[in-house]
Amino acid sequence: MKAERVQIIYFFIILIASLGLAAALAYPFLGALTVSLALAIAFRPLYRRLVKKLSGRRGLAAWLTILLIILIVIIPLSLIGIKVWNEIGNLYANLAGSNIGNITDRFPTVSHWLATNAPGVNFDLQSYAERGVEWLFLNLNALFSSALSLIFNLLIILVTLFYLFRDGHKFRQVLIRLSPLADKDDQTIISQLELTIGSVVKGTILIALVHGLAAGLGFTVFGVAEPILWAILVMVASILPGLGSSLVFIPLVIYLAYSGNYGAAIGLTLWGAIIVGSIDNVLRPFLLERDIKIHPLLILLSVLGGLSVFGVLGFILGPIILSFAVSLSQIYLSGNRQPAVKKN
Repeated sequence: MKAERVQIIYFFIILIASLGLAAALAYPFLGALTVSLALAIAFRPLYRRLVKKLSGRRGLAAWLTILLIILIVIIPLSLIGIKVWNEIGNLYANLAGSNIGNITDRFPTVSHWLATNAPGVNFDLQSYAERGVEWLFLNLNALFSSALSLIFNLLIILVTLFYLFRDGHKFRQVLIRLSPLADKDDQTIISQLELTIGSVVKGTILIALVHGLAAGLGFTVFGVAEPILWAILVMVASILPGLGSSLVFIPLVIYLAYSGNYGAAIGLTLWGAIIVGSIDNVLRPFLLERDIKIHPLLILLSVLGGLSVFGVLGFILGPIILSFAVSLSQIYLSGNRQPAVKKN
């Protein structure tokens, strides 16, 4: 009996150590694996349709799905990234040679009020704008400077996508077999994870994309310089429902009015309030998964918290962690408040 206990302890020590080493080996590719998982879940319905049309040839269906992902996701994002990079460079150069100045110098009343109520406070728009653009420039420079790393990660994403499409059902079965929970609980957890990731990817990203397209059209119509750059910022800000796009529109409207373009400022205000502002109300009920048993506020907080902890990857990792925790909590609260355990 004592020998058996030693063997069990020794086995679990080796198991934990090997899992830790495996995690360490996979950690450098965490970003690529996370992106692959999100894309695999988002495009799985398309893959399944192709499997049916191709008479069950999973490998061919996987490659065709990947080809479509390259055409409709990777290539457009690459072109947009290059364009944004060029616009940031132009904006940085224009700001360096401009003289926007201090807003208090332009409006004496504001200057007098600040001097009386908040001495020492000023609104040097050029300084703030230069700092913001410099931050974008430096961060994107770090991203684009490692072109070789980007290409390598792209290859990892494509190869991982192929196996997730072709053998995803096998991976699912292995996870269920390894889990000590009952199969129905495993199915609940996996289904909840898939629903959450699908909702974030298909819902949030598509809504952000529509926000960006509508905002970019408005910026172009009303003569805002570097419209693609500002449209991308609207896409990022749109993860805050109802408030996000205004974080970009309001400063631009103020700048247009400050520059004397009152007609463009009024037009952009109406465009943002009527066109862009209505996107959430129209699209969000249709694009977000209705079967998710997680409050939208929690999903929003998980996205924002994930971004602050994990960076860009937190956009996916945050909801995954939240979904896993909620699923386990639901299992615990159901039945006898104890998760069912598989019988050997």
